[in-house]
Amino acid sequence: MANLSIVIVPTKKLSNGKHRIRIAVAHRSQTRYISTQFILDSANQMKNGKVVRHENAANINTCLRKIIYEYEEILSSIHYLPTLSCTELIHTITREQQKKGITFNTVANEYLSYMKTEEKSYKLYSIACRKIQKYMKGDFPLIQLSPLQIQGFANEMKEEGLSATSVRIYLTLIKVILNYAGKMNYVNYPVHPFVLFKMPVSNVRELDLTVEELKSIRDVKLFKTTQVMVRDIFMLTYYLGGINLRDLMEYDFKNRN
Repeated sequence: MANLSIVIVPTKKLSNGKHRIRIAVAHRSQTRYISTQFILDSANQMKNGKVVRHENAANINTCLRKIIYEYEEILSSIHYLPTLSCTELIHTITREQQKKGITFNTVANEYLSYMKTEEKSYKLYSIACRKIQKYMKGDFPLIQLSPLQIQGFANEMKEEGLSATSVRIYLTLIKVILNYAGKMNYVNYPVHPFVLFKMPVSNVRELDLTVEELKSIRDVKLFKTTQVMVRDIFMLTYYLGGINLRDLMEYDFKNRN
């Protein structure tokens, strides 16, 4: 198991004479460092891994403990830890830490980059992404999306007058992006944002023809050859119980009875 500690490195003093607080990672007889955003005026303000004699010491120490806890969680999830060098471990920790702050827009743009050739789908995804970011008042960390926000997003679209079909389409596209983020290990939801949400059901339209309607199409008197051909092709698909459109289009109906 790697060891983590909060340190300053005297040999890495900044040009202004101050010291940056770093997380030391000791692994396989080597030690490497991960920088933090915290800077001390003097080396004397760091004692036994804690900030002392600093006006914001309590807050800095709380943040540093949180960082250590997050790094320890990452370490516990790395099953191949013994095979990594210390440098490789540093890269793994920083990469996993960056994933925690990854935003919806970052993942959406990455997913959409694969779809630019599919113009219609690309436009629909783009609209869905703009809508949810408008509801969320801008870009947001992916991990923060909750079931209540998904429900609120759906309600807002309904209030805008969108049909149940449109709401279902946009939510489905957002769910696809979230599932992509999960597959790429960008996010791991303890509770998936869609876990409680039921997709709106589209209105079912009655499209069946009655027997009488079908007979009227079959028996109607037509005088134009093109109309007769269209009617005959329609009846052919009925008698065949449906036919593949490609097969139908490739068939030569000229000079046929």
